[in-house]
Amino acid sequence: MKKASGRGCYAVVDEAGASVYSATELAAKELPSLDVTHRGAVSIARRLMDPMSELVKVGPQSLGVGLYQHDVDQKRLEEELTGVTQCCVTAVGCDANRASPELLRYVAGLTPKLAEAVIAQRQDSGGFKTREELRQVRGLGPKTFTQCAGFLRIYSGKEPLDATSIHP
Repeated sequence: MKKASGRGCYAVVDEAGASVYSATELAAKELPSLDVTHRGAVSIARRLMDPMSELVKVGPQSLGVGLYQHDVDQKRLEEELTGVTQCCVTAVGCDANRASPELLRYVAGLTPKLAEAVIAQRQDSGGFKTREELRQVRGLGPKTFTQCAGFLRIYSGKEPLDATSIHP
């Protein structure tokens, strides 16, 4: 953020793909009371707060990832960008109490079905207070827990290490 002549702050946020996202079924589900224009504005604002969580909702073809992106094999481009996203999620981790199913699917060990189960458990329990509570997620067995636990963070929980990549 930069100060603007001492009167406030401003930030520049890339809006690539926001209009595409705003017209999707996912955007309509997330923001049913808003029209397409306002959904795009919310998406851009969310990018400022948590870019990774918002950008995973937009297909790579809509992000303008390069001048020649349409000249390359689209399946390979999708695979490479998925790999990069997985590496980012692995490096940064994600908040188990806030992450969307679209972001959770990039966490090692979590399938789209398990991502939905994590969200269902989170909603039923009022949020995770410890990483150990993730073991209560239906369908998440001991091996999957071991695989994904280090990438799921529990901020402001009972156990300080749950906000880090350190796990049992």
